[in-house]
Amino acid sequence: MAERAHIQGNVILEVRIDESGAASVRRLVTGHPMLAAAAIECANRWRYQPFEVDGKPATVVTLIMVTIGNPGKENDAAARAEMLFQDSFSAAEESAETALDQRDYTSAEHQLNRARDVLAPVSDGRRHES
Repeated sequence: MAERAHIQGNVILEVRIDESGAASVRRLVTGHPMLAAAAIECANRWRYQPFEVDGKPATVVTLIMVTIGNPGKENDAAARAEMLFQDSFSAAEESAETALDQRDYTSAEHQLNRARDVLAPVSDGRRHES
């Protein structure tokens, strides 16, 4: 249906990549609803070289962008900015959770403030880019 309606664009997905390099989509971050199913189906078929931590294959969670059609440079730039935003926020959130687990409340507060700053609008109504 999306193809017939000439809908194209970028879909950003949060993906889990396991120790064997198999990808599985955890959630849709952003993208046109009519493109989401195709992007998820595509991403779930992809295989990656396994990531390594201390020389051993490890499971990771990352963001990927699936481009459907030829959405143009403006759409590409917006999608990349969204990926940077999501990555910055997620990193701060994960760091805050780790600090809380370790009862390091000063560090947790710092990380939560960092996450808040990522969400804060700037004077022109757009989000900060980290």
